[in-house]
Amino acid sequence: MKNILFNTEMTKAILDGRKVQFREIFNISPYYDRLIQLDTDTVDVRDYDGSGLDTYDLVHKIGEIVYVQKYLWKDQRHNERIVSVEENDENPIYLTITNIKIERLKDITICEIKKEGIEFDEQSFASDIRTDEEFDAAIRDEYYEKWIGIWDSSKPQGWLWEDNPYVFVYEFEFERVEGCN
Repeated sequence: MKNILFNTEMTKAILDGRKVQFREIFNISPYYDRLIQLDTDTVDVRDYDGSGLDTYDLVHKIGEIVYVQKYLWKDQRHNERIVSVEENDENPIYLTITNIKIERLKDITICEIKKEGIEFDEQSFASDIRTDEEFDAAIRDEYYEKWIGIWDSSKPQGWLWEDNPYVFVYEFEFERVEGCN
């Protein structure tokens, strides 16, 4: 069974039922447009002129169960530490992959940012905004800022928001295991 690493905020979002989607880098050059065909087990990538066929195995497949083997958690002093399933095996976190797609990172929508577990209190936001259009634009910008901050803080150079890499978008279901908290 494969594992995934999430930070504290995203682990809590999974447990709260807010996070139902995650993105992983598709390690092909983000600097070229490609024709990409997703199959059940593989991804075929060609240049737009039809040349250069490469086939990649999918990291995760629909129906596959993955677990959050290690996740970052803040202790009582707010220090982040890695907690493994072995330390917390009474509460394993299992995710079932339900859908996969490939897109450019910047294709993410506000709805998908919310599916990634990003949230903030919209009611207390921007009290000085006068029109609905300004409010909607400010909310949209706030979601994107939070998402970009989280993405860029966890990715290496060459795979940041501004690079607009190709990513796998995985949707998943999380269910608590019976008998676990």
